[in-house]
Order: sequence, then structure tokens, then C-alpha cells
Amino acid sequence: MDVAAHARRRKACDFCVSRKIKCDGLKPTCSNCTLYGVACAITAVSSGRRRAPLRSVQHEQVASPASQPDRVDALEARLGNIESHLAQLADATLLTPEVSCRPEASECNSLQPASQGPVREQLELPSLPELLPVVDSYFQNYNRLTPLFDEPTFMRMLLDWYSSPSKRTVVSWAAINVVLAISFRILDDLSMEDPRLSSCVRNVQSTMADLMTWQEDLLGIQVLLGLVVIFQGGPDPQLAIVLIGSAIRLVQRMRLPSKQALIGHSPAVALHRNRIFWIAYILDRDLALRARAPCAQLDSETDIDVPDEDPDDGIDIFYSPNGSVRFNYLRTRVQLAFIQGKVHDVLYSRRAQSLTQQQRLASIARVKGMLFDWHKKIPEEFQQAETIGHLPQMSIQFLTNMYFRHLECLFRIRSVFLFDEAWINRVVCYLSPAVIEIRDDEADSEVMRSNLPPLPNGWAECVNYCRHCLTLSHLSQQTEHSFWLTTCGSSSCLIILIVNMIEFPDHESVAADRDRIDRGREIFEQRKSPQRQEHCDMLAVADQLDRRARGQVKRIARSHAAEFSGLVDDELLAWATTSSPHTRPTPSSPPLSKLTAEFPADVKTLVKPAPDRPGDEHDRGFQRYSTTKLTNVMSMHDLNRRLQQVRVKPFPFTSQFARRLPSTKDPNLSGICVTAMDPGGLVDSRAHAHQKPAVRAMFTVINALLPFLRRFTTEVRRSADSARDLVELSVGDEFKGVRGYHIGVRAAESALVCKDTTKLDVLWAACWGWAGLADHETVLKNANAKTD
Repeated sequence: MDVAAHARRRKACDFCVSRKIKCDGLKPTCSNCTLYGVACAITAVSSGRRRAPLRSVQHEQVASPASQPDRVDALEARLGNIESHLAQLADATLLTPEVSCRPEASECNSLQPASQGPVREQLELPSLPELLPVVDSYFQNYNRLTPLFDEPTFMRMLLDWYSSPSKRTVVSWAAINVVLAISFRILDDLSMEDPRLSSCVRNVQSTMADLMTWQEDLLGIQVLLGLVVIFQGGPDPQLAIVLIGSAIRLVQRMRLPSKQALIGHSPAVALHRNRIFWIAYILDRDLALRARAPCAQLDSETDIDVPDEDPDDGIDIFYSPNGSVRFNYLRTRVQLAFIQGKVHDVLYSRRAQSLTQQQRLASIARVKGMLFDWHKKIPEEFQQAETIGHLPQMSIQFLTNMYFRHLECLFRIRSVFLFDEAWINRVVCYLSPAVIEIRDDEADSEVMRSNLPPLPNGWAECVNYCRHCLTLSHLSQQTEHSFWLTTCGSSSCLIILIVNMIEFPDHESVAADRDRIDRGREIFEQRKSPQRQEHCDMLAVADQLDRRARGQVKRIARSHAAEFSGLVDDELLAWATTSSPHTRPTPSSPPLSKLTAEFPADVKTLVKPAPDRPGDEHDRGFQRYSTTKLTNVMSMHDLNRRLQQVRVKPFPFTSQFARRLPSTKDPNLSGICVTAMDPGGLVDSRAHAHQKPAVRAMFTVINALLPFLRRFTTEVRRSADSARDLVELSVGDEFKGVRGYHIGVRAAESALVCKDTTKLDVLWAACWGWAGLADHETVLKNANAKTD
């Protein structure tokens, strides 16, 4: 954010002042300027209410010739600023056609500074031969199943753009860009950082003011919904949540939910208006349930019919591989979106909190019945993975996404959703030695179910649905966009299948489930984002559960060898009897000490250790050294976690909807990355000066042989090698945005205790006491807010 020297008393940027909305003052770009894609700056302006100076000061200023040039320079600068604004306003009139009733000419220019939006000379597009194949691919694949645009109308607008420059508008330019962006993101699987995709998205964001005030046709709504589709399939859907609220407000302003508004329209226009509304309705329900926020479009305010079962143009229709069965995808998604709203009402609404236990159970039972009936109405050919696998790839992706939306509703109602607090608390119980005792040399103990709550009702149904959805996800071409759309459901499936293997290690599908788990883990490892700490935590939990599952299968294989061998193959037996490649290491004894690093029961001994017993001085000293390293790594994980938990208010944009949104991560703090580096085994460390003579002699030999040993290991090194790695890890471009524990520059897994939140909280509180501070005295004062 560019701030003028003598305008620092004003905190709001130019754009927020012109729009009369609250500016959060984020640097370098505030939230509103980020949303609209405009430059964030504070122009130097003089205050209209200046305090009158004292008479003596006035006399001094008049008498002093040195103050005159400064005043003249300020006046000239202000005059130049006014002249530039006048020139920009004159250029903006070029956007108005000779005969037009568009609201931009009469309304938009009064709502938005002319310097913020693109002018006609800036409305650039690729050449028509380069653009047509991308647009054609969009309509042949994506738009055929989600008819966001009417193809004849869009193509006519596109050809007019290139043949008649006088017909060009900012909104039509944004519509072309959003079609390109959807094609690049969903069909071509480009990342959001790709120059082609990011350029299209920036172009659309620069027209936000025009989109919000466009009332000539539905194009503004369509572009907003296209942006929602793009941002929905990303690691952070917050921008999509805000945008869908704006789109729904525009939908209501254009009276799309009203059947009365269709009077006077042709059947084709009425059909298109209905489809646009139902697409917005589906996106609203998807994002509202994901955010646990109320829907923007209420069912009581909707009086139009659901899409026809058999539309005349054949859009939205899936055909079975042999062409004998038809399935209306959009109609089915609308029906599911209605149930999603009911799930929110039963679980997360304010009214739900006031229900008695009996009323709550009755409401949940009704929603379960709705979910069952919805699934039962789908033709059998579109429920079987074998049949779905023969459909086109885009159809498989749409069906997979639909089934995962249904799965999330089912899991939330059954209380086995990944982010359900009670379910996670039960899952973590498996990591306790009181439930499963881990044994390295022999089979693990049997699960002590007396220390566990019972499995939720309908467990077998949830497990079977996990298998179905994971099988579908493996059939489709996994893109980054589809991964983020289904990540909550697929991660829930992963945990449920592992828990089922722990509870029932002798079931007949254990081998197939093991394959599903491995393939699911592989996808998560490939798509793992360092910005999403919850997914890293989920993988850490899955690793430990996977170790328990192996132990239970191994126990059954040993105790019931004859019966168990008929259920599994040799590969599964080998998997159960070998250590897990994903298992996190636990603290081990330092090679130079008999004692292991451990977090003490009394945290005060970290700074005031008890006296060593005679003969233990050497081992205790190295234990304190390794424990110090352990607590450093614990602090690193805890600080990363708390930086992600600092919450701020959502965007002030569309404040009526935004007030119902959950708080969001602080963008200034959540981007901070904390790392911890283990330098490795340093052969020239000064600590070796206090070793026994034989040990010092050994390190002298290792130091001499180090050039040869580097061919076999990188764990043994000199201090200079570790110093270079430390600099590279701290400021190297390759490690920008990287968090976590490293050995040198190689990412490594830390000990289990490093992510034990109970111990982390104890250490955190103790550190504040030792420092004489409280966390509310720092920028982390909101770090204890509940995460979404």
C-alpha cells in the first residue's frame, strides 16, 4: 500500500473511501482491494477541518520566506492530482456507446472512481483463432453439465467483440475471461499461479464494481458464479464464500427466485434464468455447509420449480454407456442442495441449539430418511463404479463430486465427519497405550474397548460408502481443483477405513481397503499444501492410526494363521509384519548417552534441573542437551499452529452476509513460516571437547574420513556444511513458504510428543511465565479462537 507522507493520519485507502466501505488497512493490499483486483494506495489530501494556528505562529509563517516554496509545491501537487482525475474521467466516457441504457454510464461512474476499472484500451484478449478452441472445449465439457452460459448467446457476444469494437463492454470482457479461467483451471488442471490462469482471474477481479451494478442482463451474475467455481476448488474457500453472498444478492435483485418474474419471457430465456438460479443455489448450499454458516438464499423465498426431468435441449443429462438410461444431473444436485440446507439447520443453526435431545434425534432421523430417499432415486447404472468408469472423464468428475457432497452430509449426520470434535476425540483414543499397547518385537495388544466409546450408529453404512467414493475418486482424473473439492470427504474416508481396520482386522475386505488407503495417502502426499496445517495434522494422525492397524492385522495373522491366510494374500501379510514407512519416529537415545530425550512431568525442571546423581553427570548432561532440542522443535510446531489460529473479521464486503461468516485467518500472520533445523552429527562440534578421550579420538578419525563418508551418508558433516544449509533454509527461494522440522535442508518427521497439544499448551504457558509476559500482550492474542 503506497502511503503519502502527509496523509498518514488517514487509515482508509482511496478505493475504500470512494466506495464508502470499511478498510481493514492490511499491508501491502487491503482486503477490499485484493477482492476487486485494484491498486491499494492512499493519496495525499489535505484535511478539510484544520485546527486554526496561533496568531504568533501565523505571523511567523507569513514572515518566513522559507515556508512559501513548500506551500506552493503542495498546491501544485494537489492541482496536478485533480487534473489527472479529470483526464481519467474524460477517458472513461469512451466506454459509453452513442445509444445505451447501460447502468455503467449513469450509475457505475458515480459508485466507482474511474481510475480503478479498466478502460477500453486495456480490454485485451488473445486472438480469435487462439481463443476459440479453449471456449469450444469449455462448452463441450464443463458447460454441458453445468450450463452457466447459453452457448449461442455467448458465441454471438464473442464474435461481436472481435468484429464490432463499439459493442465491447467491461462485463462481456470479464465473461470471456472467466470462461477461459474455468477451462484452464478445471479442464487443463493449471495451478492458480500459472500466468495464463492468474491473468484471467486478475482481469475479472478488476471489473468487480461493474459486475455488482450490472442489471442489463444476467452476465454479471454469471461471471460472479464463475469466480465462485474457480475459488471453491482451492485450499482456502473464504473468497468463494464472500463472492457467493454477493452473487445471491444480485440474484435476488434480478428476481431470479420468483416465478412471477418469468412472465413475459420466452421459454428459452425462462429456462436459462432458472438454470442460473439453481447453479447459484447449489454453490450457496455447498459453501454454507462447508463454513457452517446460514445459507444466503432461503427456501421460503424460493418459488420456482426445480429443473425439468427431461429438458428439450438435452443439457444437464447423463447417458449410460449403452445409451439406454438418462439421468438429470442438475435436478439431482438441486435436490441434494435442499438436503444440505436441512443438515445445516439440524446441526449448526441457532434453532438447533435450543432443541431437546428427543427433538434433535427426530430431526436427524428425518434428514437421514431424506438422504436415503435421494440416493435410492438415482438410476442403478449411475451408482455402480463399474458403469461410471465407462463414462467421459468430466462426467466421472461431476458424479464423484456429487457423491462426496452426499457423503459429507451423511458423515455429519452420523457424527463421523473429520472435523467433528467428538469423533476426533474418539479417534485419538486409539493412540493411547491404555487402548492399544504398541510392541515392536511381537504383536500389539488387542484393542481395549472398555476404554473407548462405542462406534456410531450406522457404522457399516459409512464404511461401505467410503469404499464407494474412494473407488470413484480413483476412476476420475485427479486434478488440483477436484482434489480440493473432495478433500474433506476423502480425508474423512481415509480415517474411517483405518479405524475400521483397527476394529475389525479380520474382515474380508481388509486387502482391498489397504489398497484404497495407500492410494488415498499417496494423493494427499502429492497435493499436501504447507499452508493447510489441518491437512498436515490429519496425515500425522493417519500415520499413527496406520501403525495401529498394521499391529492389529499382524496380531490376527499370528493368532489365527489358518483362518486368516484365506482372506489375504502374501503381499498383505508382508505389509502387516513390516514397519510402516509413514510412521513418525519417537525420541530415541542420543548415540553418546544412555538416556533418551523426554518432556519432563514438571516443566520447571527445563530451566531449573535437579542435581545429577554421582556417576550420571555425562548422560544427564547429554539428555538435557537433547531435551532442549526437543522443546525447540515443540515450540516450532506450536508457534506454527498458533499463527494459523489468529482470527480476524471477514471482509466487510456484502456485510449482511459477511456477519454470518466465521472469522478468517489473519493474512499477515498465517503467512509466517517457522522452521527448525537439526544440523546433523557435527564431527567438529565444540561439545566433543568434553567427551571421553576414546570418543574424541573417534571423531578425529571420522573428520579425516569425511570426504569418503559423504558418498554414503549426509548425516555426518562439519559445522560449515550445516551453516550453509541453515542459510539456504532461511532465505532460499526453494524453501519459501516451507514449515516444519528439517535435518539440514531435508524435510523430516519430528517425534510424536512434538505435536501433543496437551504438552504444547503446558510449554507455551510456562514460556510466557518465564518471559514475564502474557499472550494477550502480543499479536497472538486471538490465537485461542476456535478454528473453522
